[in-house]
Amino acid sequence: MTVEERVLARLNRELGSNFDALAKSDDLVKKFQTDLDQLAARLTLSDENCAPELKNAVQSCSWRYTELEEAADNLEAFQEKLQEKIDKHRDVMDRIEGHLAKIGKLVNQKEYFMIMQDIQNIGQELTVSVHGKDDNKTISLYVALSGSLSNCILDRLNGVDAPHLKIYARNVAFYWHDILKEKYAKEFETILRNIKWPNLNQSLEVFNPSKENLHKLAILAEYLFLVKVPGDQSLLSVKLTPSIICPPITAPNELLLKPFRLRFQFHFSGSKQTNRLDKPEWYFTQILSWAKENHVFVGQNFQAAALKAGITSHNIRLEFVRGLVQLAIE
Repeated sequence: MTVEERVLARLNRELGSNFDALAKSDDLVKKFQTDLDQLAARLTLSDENCAPELKNAVQSCSWRYTELEEAADNLEAFQEKLQEKIDKHRDVMDRIEGHLAKIGKLVNQKEYFMIMQDIQNIGQELTVSVHGKDDNKTISLYVALSGSLSNCILDRLNGVDAPHLKIYARNVAFYWHDILKEKYAKEFETILRNIKWPNLNQSLEVFNPSKENLHKLAILAEYLFLVKVPGDQSLLSVKLTPSIICPPITAPNELLLKPFRLRFQFHFSGSKQTNRLDKPEWYFTQILSWAKENHVFVGQNFQAAALKAGITSHNIRLEFVRGLVQLAIE
């Protein structure tokens, strides 16, 4: 019930339904005024008739209100000071960010010129070393340029925003890759001819190269394993058929397979009577014969070289057999 409704209800009770009772209205107004004055007096804190509980409650509220006002004023003042400090530090941070950006640019430029200098130095040293007798130094220089180490030139360029320098470095790496691969491949093939490779229709007891030649082959194989094609090796996979994709054959096995490839093409291509697609067993009989006669020799003499070159998860013997099988697929 609202205040107005309560007032009307009390007036109805006091005056009743008798019209003559309206004469009491003056007395009723005076009575209400007296009640209001008494109530106001009780609410006046200085009045001795004010209820102690009410007085204490009002005083407590007044103190709390004063405290809240002071706290609000203090908070507002603190907020103003804090905003001033925030604005000041924001300016400082903006200046620091600008300086850091300049420092980052200088660091990038420094790394750019250091890498360029390293590329030039390696190129100059390789030019001299490739004609010398220290093959270990030559290989070390190439690995520093484009090896599997995390600090090689091509790897360091991954964190530098320098597209033209990256192209330059890759071109230099490919240039030396081709030179070194050709150099060591020729030496490797020369020794293969000396030991009368490939082994055809002979047991390992009959096919018995000297230890000196085997040692030279192992060293050259290690060099060829280390002279990898620059860049991501996973991008070099070979697609033999739409459903057969293989990793590339390593350089030593390429050279070991080369004479077998020539013989396979001679016997099973062109107008040769043995070139019959309806007789695939002829192809595979020859391939299996070559694999049987040579896979042990390949594993015994070149797996260790691969391990020395850091190729730890690659079976050179099985790769050789796979290369023979690929001859039929190709």
